Amino acid sequence: MTSNPVIGSPGGKGVSTAAVSDATTLSIPTLQTLLGEVLEVCFHELLYQRELYPHEIFSPQREYLGIRHHVAVNEEISLYIVNTLDVAVPAICSGLADKISFDIVDSQGDLIESYVFDVDSRMLSDGGGCKQHWDAQKVYALEQNFKNLLLKIITLDGLMSALPSDAKFKLRLHTVDNNDPDQQGCRELHHAIKTGTWVRSVEKEVGNQSTAKNNDSLVIRLLKSIHVPESNLRMELTVKFKAPEGD
Repeated sequence: MTSNPVIGSPGGKGVSTAAVSDATTLSIPTLQTLLGEVLEVCFHELLYQRELYPHEIFSPQREYLGIRHHVAVNEEISLYIVNTLDVAVPAICSGLADKISFDIVDSQGDLIESYVFDVDSRMLSDGGGCKQHWDAQKVYALEQNFKNLLLKIITLDGLMSALPSDAKFKLRLHTVDNNDPDQQGCRELHHAIKTGTWVRSVEKEVGNQSTAKNNDSLVIRLLKSIHVPESNLRMELTVKFKAPEGD
């Protein structure tokens, strides 16, 4: 499934600051909050590392859990990411979705790279952990793993090939097979589908402006694996990309 807003045109206006809150201040956050924050930070950093937009549209580096990172100073980009996560994260925590991908496509819509954040959502939904407020020790364990995830993205430079100048990105939420075709188990996802802001694709994948195409020549590489027993969380980041010519 996909939502309607178009993304890919550069030009800066405002900036989203939703992802840069300190998880240890004021109150102990829920896993749903922490997951949304780290995904937002990772998406902005992927935009910077993969040079999908000129570096000039990114703000001076900000800190997330003590790590300096980049934020795109563009209202359209920021809102696209925030609005997607406002639906996607509750869907993952409800067990109705298990992956969200950051896809890079060419001008024809063909996939070039896909960064897939795979969350064992069954563990989250069965335990109800997404909305629980944990103690500081559990939050610390989760944050250390999320810091390592962000560091992996920051060090992508040199690992991937240069992208074409017309490359764009889109976000997709991958739903799981269940007996809830209207996604009523997640209020946010159900509302997005009912109002038409998100639409279902033929691949049972939800995301903003998606028409996914299969590509048998894609290589899959594991970038980072997370297991946090304290929070009942397993998560993997993989990248899919076109095999170089001749491989």
